[in-house]
Amino acid sequence: MSAAGPRVPPRLATRMLETLLPEESREAVIGDLTESWEQSVDRGPMRAALRFWREACVALLSLQILPNAVSAYVPYTRESPVQAFLSDLRHAVRVLARARGFTLLCGATLAPAIGAATAIVSVANPLLLNAIPYPDADRLVMVNERAADGGGTNLGYATYADLRRDARSLSHSAAYGTWEPTVFGEHDAERLRGLRVTSDFFRTLGVRPMLGRDFVAEDDTPDTYNVVILGHGLWTRRFGADPGIIGRTIDLGGAKPVVVGVLPASFENVLDPTSQLYRALGYATQEWACRGCRHLRMVGRMRDGVTREASARELDALMQRMAEAFPAEYRGPVAGAVVERLKDRVTRDTRAIFVATLGAVALLLLIAMANVVNLQLARAARRVE
Repeated sequence: MSAAGPRVPPRLATRMLETLLPEESREAVIGDLTESWEQSVDRGPMRAALRFWREACVALLSLQILPNAVSAYVPYTRESPVQAFLSDLRHAVRVLARARGFTLLCGATLAPAIGAATAIVSVANPLLLNAIPYPDADRLVMVNERAADGGGTNLGYATYADLRRDARSLSHSAAYGTWEPTVFGEHDAERLRGLRVTSDFFRTLGVRPMLGRDFVAEDDTPDTYNVVILGHGLWTRRFGADPGIIGRTIDLGGAKPVVVGVLPASFENVLDPTSQLYRALGYATQEWACRGCRHLRMVGRMRDGVTREASARELDALMQRMAEAFPAEYRGPVAGAVVERLKDRVTRDTRAIFVATLGAVALLLLIAMANVVNLQLARAARRVE
């Protein structure tokens, strides 16, 4: 031994570890202790040697290599899963703290991949996984009349009325069409985007007004349809969030409908995201209540326990029956219904893009993990040498 002390770990302690440690943990334990020795020897070889001996004895006792010698003094107690996890976590922190350069390199390798994965998942979650912000959204379906090419198209009010009356697979259903009124008042005139809806529209979606009431069947007739429900944004921006708006009329030029409700701020209309104003449809006996006027869309809520396939079969059969009764109004051999989940309709244009992006990010994460594994292997090979 030189005046400065030994420059290698204590050979006796190393030989003891090689002899007593089990083969599966021998290399890892000796490697960690040797690395700790190399990082602390410059601060004092003798102090490092004492620390090496202390950690070697702790490793032997904790692994129960000397059960007969220590059983009387160190009784064995089985760790709970939480204790075992915390013990492993503390060991990992100690190992990483001793190899700060290696830890920083692994972190720099994983951080970009984890960041990209987190960003993409945070965007994909509302657009793909939680795209429909309504209760029991998986039960909502879009019902379309089959077009000549086999796809779905709009339908007429009379078709909707027959489906609403006869379909047993749907608990609620509604028809809606676009509407572009101009609102007048104290502020400048403003052109709005709105929807004309049947009275069950919001009940079908599972949404309730924040103020006032929902549409009722009595509102949905040609003589009583002059009532509206405001979107929360329009109520706040145009009417100053005045709760006294309920029961008042608003000026739409040729009509002055009564405001009966205001929607909550959390409501998001995925069927028509720009809609701000909703009016009762009122088609019961009007000339637009026809079969050939395909200008409405239909949304339905399936009953509990009904599958999309079962609902599609029933609605298709009902529409084929209508085609037989009114052959001049339907498309002959191709007549029928096309039923798809509302979630699939909303995410149809973005799903492929986001799935491909998620795949690319997953591949990037796997490459980063493989790089970290290679770094671990290189570190272990350096120990062996």
